Amino acid sequence: TTYQPKGNVDTHDLEINGTFTANGNTIYINGSWDNNATATMATSSVVMTATSTTESIDSTGASISTFNNLQFGTTTGNATWTLATALDADGDLTVERGTLSRGTTEITVAGDLTTSANGFWSGVGTTTFDGGVAVNWSDANAMLQNVGDVVIDGASKSVTLSGNVAAESVTIGSDDIFDASA
Repeated sequence: TTYQPKGNVDTHDLEINGTFTANGNTIYINGSWDNNATATMATSSVVMTATSTTESIDSTGASISTFNNLQFGTTTGNATWTLATALDADGDLTVERGTLSRGTTEITVAGDLTTSANGFWSGVGTTTFDGGVAVNWSDANAMLQNVGDVVIDGASKSVTLSGNVAAESVTIGSDDIFDASA
């Protein structure tokens, strides 16, 4: 079964057991993401909107599990999102408000990595910047949030800091650029 929304979607939980094609829409999820099959996100955005609960991001069994843009939290609340499986964002990854609880789970991001003033990270895994476009890495939290072991390794990837950030370590690929001059 295939679901292709004709507009934005606002739901509590999203469980995918067939094919979900987001068609460039924004998907607002107030609960958990459970992808057991195929999610084609292309130019779409997923915004996790829970405000006070603990929710999960799980792509166990997914044949296609890549997000485009993914945002945790909005303007209120302090929810926690726990990663059950590796997270791959082909666009931007933003921790706007609340906690992204990753444990040692791997995160891959091709776009900007943004931690806002009320965004928090827990756990220390590998965070890889991949892809081939120039991106920014920023952290506006008063207590810089450690995003783990950072690997910059894309097709001539360029990552520019937009201020101070925190990591366990940073590894830069042979054809990549890490610009910390900001």
